Amino acid sequence: MTVFALVSVLPAAPASAAPTLLVRNGQTQPAFSYTEAVRETVYVETPMDSDRDGRRDRVAVAVMRPAETLNGMRVATILKATPYSGREAQSAVPDPGVFNDWYDEYFVPRGYAAVEVEVQGTGASEGCPTTGGREDVLSATAAVDWLNGRARATDQGIAYAGSLGDRYPEYQANRVISESAKTKCGDVLTKLGVDAADYTPFWAERNYRRHASRVRASVLPAQGLNDTKVRGRQFAEWWQRLEDNDVPRKLWLHNGGHEDPLVTGAGYWQETLHRWMDHWLYDLDNGITREPRVTVQQSDNSWQTSASWPHPDSRPVRMWFGPADSSAVGTLADTPATSATQTFTDDTTRYEAQMIADPSVGAPYRLAYLTAPLTRPTHLSGTAEVSVRMTSTSTSTPLTALLVDYGPAAPQATAAQPESADLFAPSPRGKPTKLPVVTRGSIDVKNRDSVTRPRAVRPGQAYTVSWRLHATDYVFPAGHRIGIVIVANDKDYVTTDPAAKSVTIDLGPSNVVRPLAN
Repeated sequence: MTVFALVSVLPAAPASAAPTLLVRNGQTQPAFSYTEAVRETVYVETPMDSDRDGRRDRVAVAVMRPAETLNGMRVATILKATPYSGREAQSAVPDPGVFNDWYDEYFVPRGYAAVEVEVQGTGASEGCPTTGGREDVLSATAAVDWLNGRARATDQGIAYAGSLGDRYPEYQANRVISESAKTKCGDVLTKLGVDAADYTPFWAERNYRRHASRVRASVLPAQGLNDTKVRGRQFAEWWQRLEDNDVPRKLWLHNGGHEDPLVTGAGYWQETLHRWMDHWLYDLDNGITREPRVTVQQSDNSWQTSASWPHPDSRPVRMWFGPADSSAVGTLADTPATSATQTFTDDTTRYEAQMIADPSVGAPYRLAYLTAPLTRPTHLSGTAEVSVRMTSTSTSTPLTALLVDYGPAAPQATAAQPESADLFAPSPRGKPTKLPVVTRGSIDVKNRDSVTRPRAVRPGQAYTVSWRLHATDYVFPAGHRIGIVIVANDKDYVTTDPAAKSVTIDLGPSNVVRPLAN
């Protein structure tokens, strides 16, 4: 998810006759030279010492601003903090004002300053990366404080000497760390991977949803519906808390992943961001706050708008797991089934493509439940939830639910799929994909009652286990069937639990609640 900060004006020397913005139809227009823009890199002192070398970390901040600011023009600033700039100080002074995205060349001619902050331990910044920890926040706030005269910065260069698994934070930090930070951050990074699969104070520190009440700026989140780093449920809960706190906001949901929405939204996103900045930073009445608050890219890459998200017409619709129909496929029905049980046995060798393959073909490692063919397009908007009554033959097992769009031709999978990125895709969006998985969700049954206090699983004892899938927005075409596939391990999605064995589901109370907007 990409979030942009709207911050105060960049400091500039006073002058008697400063240039002014060019505004037409409520939007700033290109009127300032990009070629002649002031480019600089400064190093802002932060209040932290993430690499524990006894000195406060300094973070590299690239700045580009219209040349007119040298003569007294004061401009609004668009700030982006990122670990992904990819810059590295190859000499005493890195190239000034080098940017990783399009914001400088688009916004600077329109009278803005563009600022890119390299969070600690990445690019040309000092310190160690901590994968979303408070240090990342301090990197960004230090830059904001500098822009407002509350922090020190220098323009002297810094001299430099030169599979995800359950340790994801360590992996991510290693992915973005600068070469200069590797020599002194090894211990910091290693500690990031300790107990990373459990919800501990480590993750609580990175739960930004808890602080939504502190937001004082307008917010324009852009979330990829295929983002595998910031998951749908995470952004949806944060968005809801922004609404609860009446934060000025607008939402952009696109078909991409963990990337800039320009990849999928092109000029439409660029224009939206432009008007949003014009309104909130230059107080231009361009009507953007009177337009629908939410823009969603559909699976056919068209765009739809709505007043809120989930869609205001979205309502929870419960359907119950039922026994096999005439085609040997389990059913999703409007009423509970009579008492019956079904059992599957975990198989850690299986890929997701095999798990969702033709549900009419029996497979011992999964259970599948489908609706009848849809008589009209069906819009799912929000967060689905699965609840099952289950027993296990082992003391530990995950449960995974895959919500699948089954078209007229069910997906096929051979008995031995080689591991290949081509066989796995998060959802049927954007470019064609072989796996029509709309969303998914998993739970460790030991955490059925609490994410922080696991409880033992007793073989043979029945438990009611409920878990949410990741929030999404998707339209199932008429004639398709909505399916729920239940498995234990899904190695394409979660870390494998080798203790998992067989699981029995009691159909009577087991169900799925789908947020449907029609």
